[in-house]
Amino acid sequence: MKKKIVFIQSYERFPDFRIYREVEIFKGFDVDIHVIVWQRTDDGKYIDDNTDVDLHIIKILSEHGMSGLQHLKYQPIFYKKVYALLKEIKPDLIVAHNFDTMVPSALYKLVKTVPVIYVSREPFNKVFRIKFKSVVGEWVGWLLDAILAHIASVVFAVTPKMMRMYQHMVVKAQFIPNAPLEIFYKEALEKTKRNEIVLGFIGNIRESLSIKMVWKAIQILNKKDKIRFKLLLCGVVLSGMEEVINEMQREDCDSLQLIAPVTPDKVAVLYKDVDIAFILPEGSNVKFKGYGVHVKLYESLATGTPAIINKFGENAKLLENTDCVIVLDEMKMDNLVEGIELLAADAKKRVQMGKLGKEFIKSKFNWNLFKDEYQKTVEKLL
Repeated sequence: MKKKIVFIQSYERFPDFRIYREVEIFKGFDVDIHVIVWQRTDDGKYIDDNTDVDLHIIKILSEHGMSGLQHLKYQPIFYKKVYALLKEIKPDLIVAHNFDTMVPSALYKLVKTVPVIYVSREPFNKVFRIKFKSVVGEWVGWLLDAILAHIASVVFAVTPKMMRMYQHMVVKAQFIPNAPLEIFYKEALEKTKRNEIVLGFIGNIRESLSIKMVWKAIQILNKKDKIRFKLLLCGVVLSGMEEVINEMQREDCDSLQLIAPVTPDKVAVLYKDVDIAFILPEGSNVKFKGYGVHVKLYESLATGTPAIINKFGENAKLLENTDCVIVLDEMKMDNLVEGIELLAADAKKRVQMGKLGKEFIKSKFNWNLFKDEYQKTVEKLL
């Protein structure tokens, strides 16, 4: 009888590129693969059928980027439905992507003694601090995450910062980074030739990304410089940013391009139209969770796109000696404008930085460097 592997994720994107690559590893094995996803909208617009897996969709209508109260309302429903599916499927191995899916998985492991891999994709102490707007939330999140990590059979952490976090929890995690898809660094992407410099961010458009500051810098540059500057944003506009985007469009619609969200496999080509990427989380780690934007940095560098970043999170420490980014020590308008002008004035410098960024990502965050370790870990657990 075939063994069963269940992958669980708490948002409605399948094939999600991380889970898709993990699923691909085991399609050649004599196993049945099940994927559980949470459908949050009526149309389930991110969910595609996949004939190689048994897809189980839990439909609970809710908002993306839920508040703390919404988490308390909807998560228990999700946990209950996931646990019921696990009892029905009777898996031999569970791969729980992120904290939300680890809760019912840990309970099932304790009851049924089934091995569980915890793929930790987000520092939930910061999530709890943000969602519940209290330092107490951060302590609670840290404690709960530590408990779940110790229950897990194996913990995979996706960033070096998260590896350090689990070391503090006395958890022996394995580093399996959320590397860009092959298409991002498979070949150099030549930039579209045009008479303007495009600053871009491709990912969820949220308040804590300094988008308003970048927009003001572009307005300053367009008044003082002969070069024309433009802002490109591509992604879901999250709550709180809708009016900001509308105001930007009213102010100067010619300098802003907003593209509807696309699936991960279509993102790489968009970087042909980006001369300079920006990864500028605001404030401190209290405001900034630190996972998703790091992935966006890896993706932009993998396409040969130089980036302007700041010191928050772990980006600066990772990249300070690579010469593929400009690091802003202080988030001041003068510093940002100066950094943009430095890159805008020198096309050769942008190309050279892009090459160095691509080499760095390919040598450090290439999925091919880690998939054998992932496979061996799963084989041992099975």
